[in-house]
Amino acid sequence: ASGYTAICSPGDVGQISLSIRDAINAGLFDGRRVMAAGPYLTTHQGLTDWYPTWIGAPETSIGKLVTTVAEAVQEVRRQVKNGVDCIKIAMDGIQRRPDGELIAAFTQEETEAMVRETHRMGKRSVVHAGGREATLYSARAGVDLIFHAFDLDAECIAAMKQSGSMLCPTLTQPKNIVDFTQPHEPAGQKGRVAFVARRYKQGCANLKTAVEAGIPFPTGTDTGFAATPYGEWHARELE
Repeated sequence: ASGYTAICSPGDVGQISLSIRDAINAGLFDGRRVMAAGPYLTTHQGLTDWYPTWIGAPETSIGKLVTTVAEAVQEVRRQVKNGVDCIKIAMDGIQRRPDGELIAAFTQEETEAMVRETHRMGKRSVVHAGGREATLYSARAGVDLIFHAFDLDAECIAAMKQSGSMLCPTLTQPKNIVDFTQPHEPAGQKGRVAFVARRYKQGCANLKTAVEAGIPFPTGTDTGFAATPYGEWHARELE
């Protein structure tokens, strides 16, 4: 209804995006073209590894916990069997070095193994990578699409140019958090808005450098959050 004819749904649970894609393709209802992923591949201290270690990641999570390269490769194959169009990897961790830099959740070698198997299976690879290290590892591995990349630097840009990786910053979601969050809301507490505002400003400066270097940018809004409801903010991302 907003005029978009294709979307990438980069990760969810319960085969939701796959089911919607298949229903659209079968003519059950009108809809756009959908590139659908399954649960994010994550590891300990990675994005979506939210649960205590004695629980792991339940099947109802949007993350699939893999702790070895062999497990990661098998998960890629399992998702391909289930019909995904792309594989999403949660490249950012939650741990930081003393200088504040985010530590990537996967090593360079692990990242390359997952991306290589994804491409061997004929699928696209997409990643959540806000930190510099995660962005660099992803670009070196030849990831097709990197989401966010707010902390990228010249080394990341050079790797992206060499590999052909595209960048989707999804600026609308943090901008909406800054513009519309109320003090009584969870996102308005504990200094989160101020943190998001600083990160947004830094990201804009770094992303301008990527634009000037010729990195290709598809648009994406991080639609689905409270701050970015479906169908309402696509034009703002273009701005």
